[in-house]
Amino acid sequence: MAGVVPAGADPAAYRTAFISNLRYAADAFAPHGINVMIEALSPQVKPNYLFSSQHQAAALQAEVDRPNLFIQFDFFHAQLVDGNISGLLQALAGRYGHIQIAGVPDRHEPDDGELNYPWLFAQLDRLGYDGWIGCEYQPRAATDAGLAWVRPYL
Repeated sequence: MAGVVPAGADPAAYRTAFISNLRYAADAFAPHGINVMIEALSPQVKPNYLFSSQHQAAALQAEVDRPNLFIQFDFFHAQLVDGNISGLLQALAGRYGHIQIAGVPDRHEPDDGELNYPWLFAQLDRLGYDGWIGCEYQPRAATDAGLAWVRPYL
């Protein structure tokens, strides 16, 4: 995680330190076959976080320039900040190493809200994504009831 830039601090200095730390981490983990992930967080959830857009994450990834550095593409944050998830998926194909989902805008189960997850899952298949899709949401009810949305996919 990049962290929050304190009020009055220089974001450019934090970005420079973050890039240096990412290079160090990616180089240290590469011999072990471990990938490093970066995640953009929406300002609605994490004000003053170092970067909030998938486009900013992609720019950081390019600047770090390590083959084992990937974007953790969180659909919830991406929809709040960038929108056009299907366009982002296509534009960043091959650059994300993990997907996270939640309902938008309330961050509940992904069976409700403005994103059509069955359609987006099919697009991920078309794009050749074969990684994990994690769920990071606030259940509306007990855990078991909150997993009802996934049963059709099993």
